[in-house]
Amino acid sequence: MEQDIRSIFMSEDRQRRAEVYEKSGVWYVNLIVGEQLVEARPMVSDGGVVHNQRYAEDAAENWVLGIIQTEENEQ
Repeated sequence: MEQDIRSIFMSEDRQRRAEVYEKSGVWYVNLIVGEQLVEARPMVSDGGVVHNQRYAEDAAENWVLGIIQTEENEQ
């Protein structure tokens, strides 16, 4: 399924990238290292709160800045 990417964020060293898109009323952020998709993270809190586009873009920015880590890329 093709994603309609709304925003793309890139780290200064170009190693981390985040793509923001919406699917079925939920915003997602693709967390990418190099050319490898690490995670497609839905912007839904544990309590079931569905967050908006701005929240997704903030998460994308946090990813490329290295604030958000995943188990695969923690050093």
